[in-house]
Amino acid sequence: MRIAMLTAAALVATVASGCAASKSDLRVAVMPLRAAGVPHSAAKRVRAALSREIKNATSGDVVAPAKVDDALSRACPRQLTPDETCGFTAARSAAATHLIAGAFGAIGKTHVLQLRMTDVARGAVVRSLDETLYGDLAHVERSLAPIVQRLVPAPQPRPWYTRWWVWTIAGAVVTGVVAISLAVALQPGDGVQLP
Repeated sequence: MRIAMLTAAALVATVASGCAASKSDLRVAVMPLRAAGVPHSAAKRVRAALSREIKNATSGDVVAPAKVDDALSRACPRQLTPDETCGFTAARSAAATHLIAGAFGAIGKTHVLQLRMTDVARGAVVRSLDETLYGDLAHVERSLAPIVQRLVPAPQPRPWYTRWWVWTIAGAVVTGVVAISLAVALQPGDGVQLP
């Protein structure tokens, strides 16, 4: 009876440890975009749309723009236009893994969007791109989805041995083999009597 209870407890523990949900490690902070030839409100709209598209396109998390702004004001209180050094400090305080910085400008109906995604821990640029878009601001906001797909790295498939179900099955098999072996070995009366 004790063996059956130990086996059941081991199986439950194995399944419970394997069922922990795994989420992407990507957490992105989007800095305010530098405005060149456009009102700051337009750059702010593009930043908000960019944050929404990143959240829709990835399984990761996007730090709320208000939280990034708050972290920037604490990291560099005297700077009106924060630079990337302040951005790294703010991203670390917001627990972001990546920082997106850039600029948004326009001449007439021609808009230019420059973005750079940097790994906060290493300080290395992951990707950067320059996009030229034609049309009004609403068209620019609608065009951000393919830009985000090129900017933000797609999550890589995990190897089979890192999946929870592999180790759940392996743990169940090992637990079953040990339980059966112990049950067979500890049966009373089947032992050989030595003189």
